[in-house]
Amino acid sequence: MNKNSRIALVREDLLYRWFSESEDFRWDISEWQLSDAIAFMAARRLLGNEELTEMGSLLEASGMLGPSASYSRSIIRRLVARRLIWPSPNTPDVSLFLGADEKDDIPARVYIETASWVPPSLDDGGPGGMDIFKQIEATIVTGNWPVAWIEAVDVLHREIAVYECVAYFEYICEDHGFEPQVGKKTIAAINKSLNTFSVGQTFGFMWRAVKDAASMYLRRDIGKREALNYAKAGLTRMPERAIADHWDVKAYKRNYDLDRSEIAVVLFDVALKMGDAKFLVSPVPCSRTGSVVADV
Repeated sequence: MNKNSRIALVREDLLYRWFSESEDFRWDISEWQLSDAIAFMAARRLLGNEELTEMGSLLEASGMLGPSASYSRSIIRRLVARRLIWPSPNTPDVSLFLGADEKDDIPARVYIETASWVPPSLDDGGPGGMDIFKQIEATIVTGNWPVAWIEAVDVLHREIAVYECVAYFEYICEDHGFEPQVGKKTIAAINKSLNTFSVGQTFGFMWRAVKDAASMYLRRDIGKREALNYAKAGLTRMPERAIADHWDVKAYKRNYDLDRSEIAVVLFDVALKMGDAKFLVSPVPCSRTGSVVADV
C-alpha cells in the first residue's frame, strides 16, 4: 500500500470515529469536570477559528496553551481522552502518524503539536447544540459552579502553578547558558516549595539558585551539568532554610518575557478573578489536594 493510500485510510478512520464517538459527548454540564471546562475554554479561545467550528494547531498558535510545551500537549491529550475534541478532517497529511496501529488511541495516530482539532459533530449532537459551549463558558465566568468544580479548583490551581514554575526554571536556565533538564527531582523540589511559599517566592528561589550555579561555573573548573545539579540542590535547600531561619522571602512578579498561557488566563483571570495576585499566595498544599504533579 502506497503512502497516499495509507493517508486516505487514516483519514477515513479518524472521520468515522469522530462521528461515531460524538454520540458519547457530554451534553450535560454536570458531566464536565472543572479541568475539562477550563481546558476546553482555553483551547477554543487560543486555537479556535472565527466560526469556532475548528481549532488550529499548537505549532501555529499565537500564544501558549499551557505554561510549557509539554503541558500544552498534555492539555490536548486530556481533551481527546475525554472525547471533547477530535483530530480535524482538515489536519494536514504531515500531522498523521502512518506507523500507528489501528487499535491505538487517537493521540498516538497524530502529531499533537501540528494537528488541528474539532469539537464533536454538532449536526448529530445532543440537545442545545452549540448552547452547551456557551453554557460552559457562562458557568466559568459567573462562578455559579457545580459543587464538584469548587472541590476541584485547588487541584487545578496547584497543577498550573507547578508548570508555571517549570517554565520559569527552564527560562532562567537558558538565560544563564544552561540546557534545562526538568524531571521528577526538580518537580518534587517545586512542589515542596509551593507547600509553603507562593509562585512568586518560588521564582525567587529559582533565580537565586541558578544565579549561584552560574557563578560557581565561572569561578570553578566544573561542567555545566554539575553546575545545573548545584542549582537544583539549591532549589531544594533554600525553601527549607527560609523556613528554619524565618526569612522574609521576596515574591517575584510575573516575568513579562514569558507569554501568559491561555489556561492560566482562563483559570486565574476569567474564573477566579485573581489575576497576578496568584503570584502572592501559596497554592494549597499537596496534602490537601491529594495530588502531586510529577510529569513534565
